[in-house]
Parts: sequence; C-alpha cells; structure tokens
Amino acid sequence: SHYVSDPYVSLLIGSTGDNEVPCPAGTYNPDLGGASINDCQACDEGYFCREGSAFMKNCPEGFYCPLNSTEPTPCPKGTYGLG
Repeated sequence: SHYVSDPYVSLLIGSTGDNEVPCPAGTYNPDLGGASINDCQACDEGYFCREGSAFMKNCPEGFYCPLNSTEPTPCPKGTYGLG
C-alpha cells in the first residue's frame, strides 16, 4: 500500500479547518477535512448531534428532538414519543 504523509488525511470527520475544530453541538459534518464552520450542517428534526458529530443520531423513543438538537429532550409527563 502507498501511504504519503498528507496533511489532509489527519483531519477528523466532524471537524473543520486546519486545527481540527469540532463542529458545534447541534450540527454535524460527514466529510473529512472541512475547511470552515460553514461545512458543519444543521442537525435535522428527529435527530440530535453532539459536538464533533460525524452523523446525525436518531432521537430515541420517549424523547423529542427539534432542529439543531444537541441532546434528546425527554417527553413531558403524561406524553410519549415513538422515536
């Protein structure tokens, strides 16, 4: 196998820029080597994204996740969510 020390190979998924800054909570970046915070995408409704997420995580049952959720929010007492 051919391996060259490429500065872009080391950039983490879910990060942006040369300093590998994690995408903020509520966003995600599925691609390697994002150039700026503009490469971080909004977390969709029904999903949540912690800081440095490479992909959106499904909102679990019993919780709800509005747009840009950083964590799942528990459904209030007397209600339920099907996830």
